[in-house]
Amino acid sequence: MTNKGKLTFGFGSALLIVFAFTLYLPAAKKRWLRHTGAVIPGGSSTMRYWDKPCTILSVTGERWAPGGGTEEAAAYHALVVFPIVMPGADYFLSGGDGFTHTDIQKWREPVNDQTSGDLRGADLAVVYDAVWQTITVESKTYRLAKGNLFVIRYDQDWRPTVTQLNQTLNQIGFDSEVKAFKALLPNDKLVQQL
Repeated sequence: MTNKGKLTFGFGSALLIVFAFTLYLPAAKKRWLRHTGAVIPGGSSTMRYWDKPCTILSVTGERWAPGGGTEEAAAYHALVVFPIVMPGADYFLSGGDGFTHTDIQKWREPVNDQTSGDLRGADLAVVYDAVWQTITVESKTYRLAKGNLFVIRYDQDWRPTVTQLNQTLNQIGFDSEVKAFKALLPNDKLVQQL
């Protein structure tokens, strides 16, 4: 076989592999999600407190139930705590491809001096990966096997600290989320007032 023939054969083989990979990868991912019971992301929800400096973010969807069929479940819940009571999110974006889900939120601190141009606040991106069962916050990845409840606290300089709580809550609904955070953080005065 000539060099040109080898190159053509190699190129054709590579295209065939890429085609097969593209065709079969989604099916393989779906089988993996079914096998592991991971939450297939379907959407997100936000509960905002008007009188307290916090917000609860959740990504929900469905997972395969042990007896067959699917059931509603939560991928994760994050309690976001700000240094001040914040207005609504200035910007939010939520979406995914059925295997990952990204939530992007931006909050800006109310500024009295409109001419300063110095808008301080929080930018938060949380990426859920159902295949690997992880979330990524601030370029750090957390395995959900260690718990799917998180507390993200912003200090006065708007730097976040992420704490993963060793608890998994698959239920959907703000009442169950608030109960779980209260039970896990009994000494946190703000959380107990939710």
